[in-house]
Amino acid sequence: MGPIFDTGLLPRLRGRGDPVADGVVAGLLADAPAADPEDTLVHLLRCLRDLDENADVAAWIGAVETPPPWLDVTLMARGQEFFADWSLDIVTSLFCASLPFAYAAAQGVEVLERASLLADPRTVARRIAETGQMLLDVGTPRALAPGARGYRTARTVRLLHAVIRARLTLDPGAPGDPAHAHAVWDTAELGVPVNQEDLLGTLLSFTTVVFRAFENMGIPPAKVEREAYLALWGAIGALLGIEYSEAVLRPDKAEELTDVIAKRLHAGSKAGVHLMEVLMDEMELSMPWGMRKLPRTLVRHLGGDQVADMLGVEESAWWGALLPVLAALNRLTRRVPAGRAILQAPSRLLGRSVIRMWVDRNILGEGSTHVHIDPSNLARLGIRRGPGEPTVGLRGRLRGVRRRARLRQRRRLASAAQAATTGPAESTAAGRSRAW
Repeated sequence: MGPIFDTGLLPRLRGRGDPVADGVVAGLLADAPAADPEDTLVHLLRCLRDLDENADVAAWIGAVETPPPWLDVTLMARGQEFFADWSLDIVTSLFCASLPFAYAAAQGVEVLERASLLADPRTVARRIAETGQMLLDVGTPRALAPGARGYRTARTVRLLHAVIRARLTLDPGAPGDPAHAHAVWDTAELGVPVNQEDLLGTLLSFTTVVFRAFENMGIPPAKVEREAYLALWGAIGALLGIEYSEAVLRPDKAEELTDVIAKRLHAGSKAGVHLMEVLMDEMELSMPWGMRKLPRTLVRHLGGDQVADMLGVEESAWWGALLPVLAALNRLTRRVPAGRAILQAPSRLLGRSVIRMWVDRNILGEGSTHVHIDPSNLARLGIRRGPGEPTVGLRGRLRGVRRRARLRQRRRLASAAQAATTGPAESTAAGRSRAW
């Protein structure tokens, strides 16, 4: 752990990607000399995101990787048990604390902004679902065994990172050529895309930031639970090609490192504000009637006002002042199942609602948020799909009506706001371009 706090190491990690995965992508590019490099990389992105594996991609995803010598399989399995016990609370922490923490890193968030827009500006929200998909995949017991779904997901994400690095640093082509031109990536200013420091920060956002959210919910994990969950994510980090993933294994050092990275990287940015807007839109779309302000309230309560202010999150609902009281009661009743179920209802409602929306979209064929949530995960998360058939039933269709009504209202408000500043003709065009 010591070398991480060498003041020269973290800046050096900004200039380092993943030599192994980067070498694989370079080889794929070399094997396609007749194709335009940009076309090849975009095709690889689609193969990875749509699980349309070509032979080379399939070979990479299925390859068996030697586990790191520090891996504790027993402790890692306990970490998966911790995820199983607290799935909805962890999912809510991901949306309301982990992703905001990552979006507040002004340099690294540029990757998320640009990579999300590579194929189609209307599918930025898909990035959120992909992150949630990975969390569900790797948290399942025995998911990290070679060939298992979580193992394959981690290998897929690692190669996806390498493709994004290659795509963002590719020669943008001749000025004015729409077939090739894209924004130049400033490595001196931003570091290598998906660099080792940002990967380490992301690993911490999925672990120590989750613990902090749990503290704010009044359900602080015990030390053994923290150690187990950190062991799980240390193993995931190794599969993702994070060179210092063992740095998260000790809870006290991981907490300290989280503060160091936040101090180094957190700052306001347009990209961070934009991605937070997309995340808030997704969460608000999933909420039951009367609960639209729950996401912003939980973001401020679980992730903190400092990060929320950086990302332009609106103020909490008036009843947000009650959440610290619920947290205090949680600390007293966390061992009483009935009391815990009542007091954790707000956070679990958010996590269940967002996942339920993804399931609905899959079944109804709405949008581009394609996720796979197997029956065991659905049962563990308390989400019913109906016996045997992939159907959403009457309640699911009513949820769809609610989402469409909210989308129509959002578009009306956007058009009205645009009309107030640009005039009717321009606002009509702007409204069409913002629709998704």
